[in-house]
Amino acid sequence: MFALLSAALWLFTSVAAPQQASSKPAVRETVEKTIADAIQVLEAKDYRRFLTDFILPKNLAAVAGTPEAFEQLVKEFPGRSGQFMFALKEARTGVPIYNAARNTATFPGPSGSSHEPGLMLTKVDRTWYIANK
Repeated sequence: MFALLSAALWLFTSVAAPQQASSKPAVRETVEKTIADAIQVLEAKDYRRFLTDFILPKNLAAVAGTPEAFEQLVKEFPGRSGQFMFALKEARTGVPIYNAARNTATFPGPSGSSHEPGLMLTKVDRTWYIANK
């Protein structure tokens, strides 16, 4: 399952992301709210919003090249969105492990697997983002 998540995240490193939008995503001060909101956006099939609002901005910016490349990513994302949905739903019922600064939350892999990485979220200012590497 999380191997599929890793495959989806590979897409972020192989396709450019958009230039940053002028508006910031809504503040999400809790991991639980971030997960619930991300699931809702994926269920609505709003892939553009999911990518720009829920993926850690520096990760998205690291692969940014052109707006055209981001459009291609949005176009291809429906085939990968199920992997994110599965990871988010798995995390929704899990218990995160926080770092000392409480700005990174890591969820274990599927069913507590130590062989597959779990979902990682990072807090920037007052907003949590998906930050898997």
